[in-house]
Parts: sequence; C-alpha cells; structure tokens
Amino acid sequence: MPNKNVVVFTVTGPHIQLTAVALASLCQHHLDTEHLDVIVVAADLRNADIGWIRRIPKLYHRPNVFVTVWEPPAIAGQITTGNTSARFPGMTYWRLLLPSYFPQFDRLLYVDNDILFYDDVSAIFPQVSDNQPLGAVPDFYYYAMPNDPSLAQQFGLTSSHDYINAGVILYNPPVFNTLYPVSAVIAAINANHFQYHDQSVLNLLTATTIRRLPLAVNYQKDDHWLSDWAKINTPDQYPSIAQARSQVVIRHFVEFEANSMPWQHLAIADPWEADWWTTLADVKARITPGR
Repeated sequence: MPNKNVVVFTVTGPHIQLTAVALASLCQHHLDTEHLDVIVVAADLRNADIGWIRRIPKLYHRPNVFVTVWEPPAIAGQITTGNTSARFPGMTYWRLLLPSYFPQFDRLLYVDNDILFYDDVSAIFPQVSDNQPLGAVPDFYYYAMPNDPSLAQQFGLTSSHDYINAGVILYNPPVFNTLYPVSAVIAAINANHFQYHDQSVLNLLTATTIRRLPLAVNYQKDDHWLSDWAKINTPDQYPSIAQARSQVVIRHFVEFEANSMPWQHLAIADPWEADWWTTLADVKARITPGR
C-alpha cells in the first residue's frame, strides 16, 4: 500500500527553476524506499518544464518518488482581490487550501520553492501526531526579537516568539479539515488586514492548536546573521538557533534585504548559497538532450 505522505510545492512561471532545485535536493537526501508522492500545484508553466519536473526523481535514481503536476484549487477564485498584491499574489494563499484540496493524505508537507533539503524528508512526517492539525516553525525574526505582548495579543499567541513562518507547514489533513473547513479558511483570508497575508491568517487560525516544530526544520537565516547579530543581540535565543544550525533539515532562503536571495546576486555569501548554485548546475546538466 502506498505511503500516505505527500510533499507539495506551489509555483508559477519562472520560479519553476527554484522548484527544480528544491526537488533535486529532496531526491539527493531521500533514502527511504517507501513510496513518496510529490505534488506541484502550478500555473503558467511551459509544457517542457512540466515534463522535466516530473522526470527529476528518475534523473536522481529515486524510482519510489512520484511527481504529478496539478492545476490550482478552483476555490482559490473565491479570494477577493483586495487581499492580494504584487508581493503577495493569489498563489501565496494556495498553501492554506492544500488540506482541503488533498484530503486523502495522512500527512502533507508544504514547502516553499526557495529551500534546500539537507535530510531525508521521511523524518519530518511523524513530527505531527494523529490528533494535531499541523506543525510549523517559529519565524526567526519574531523568535529572536524580544517578546511583543501587543503582537502576541493580536494573534492570540502566548508570546510573539510563537509566531510561525509559513514557508514549511506540516499538515494533518483529516484533523485540519475538521477544525478548519475550507469555507472558514477562505473567510479568514478575505477578512485579513495584516502585512504578511497568508502567514498572518495561519497564525490567527491556528494559534492554540499548532505544534511548533524544531527550528532546524525551517532554518531561515544565514551565518552572518547568526554570528554577527543574533549572538550579540539575542543571548537568550542564540543557543537554540545555533544548535539548529548544526542539524539543518531544511534551509529556507528568507529574503531580508534587496537582492539577498542566492539567485539575485553574484557573490556566494555562505555554504548554503554555494549548495543552491551547485544543485541548479547539476539539474541543468542532467536536463540535456538525449538523457
């Protein structure tokens, strides 16, 4: 019987290269022999790119990993345009609709495209129990800053350190859909007025039910930030962040200033950026005529 776990990416247009890098890194580190589904929810892709993204597991000799490409969930059409922007397009919200779109899975791991896997994804799925709706990792910015009681109150959190980042979300679809029907999710999206659209909705909806996952599952900062800022300015949080640095499972490239993402500049800032470029080059080398 196929494993009832799935990894899901969402992507539009030119960002397919980021998806390819993330998927290649998943395959490079996935040693479990169980069946694994990977779903790419996509719009505006070239047919050739759809073909190649589906072939990546074969290129990395992972015959037990199966990639399918899906249209966006139709219910996303109910999201009002007042809750989208150039920075937060409608696609940003697809991640919140995934449990209702794929209710057949026991665990659904959503990951942003701007990530690299550094461990076997199979180790992540058990980290949410059968009675928990979802798990995610605190946002490093809010985790590192002093507790802000007013922010915590806005989102119904015990502490602003608990505010989570939506770049990696581990769903338990049956439980999530029971607690948060898709109609309630859409209503929360359309009522949202906070800066970080999808992330704020997720925090508001699940403040009291979400499981905070280990920082290493969604490691969001570079070594310059860790050594030159966090170590000096956040002595209470620094040890836990440094420990996570030594056992990263997923490296998430979170933008922190203009042109700070690896593919936006020429210089290589740290080993993770080097790994991103190496993985992209390796994917490109494998996607050649005749292969």
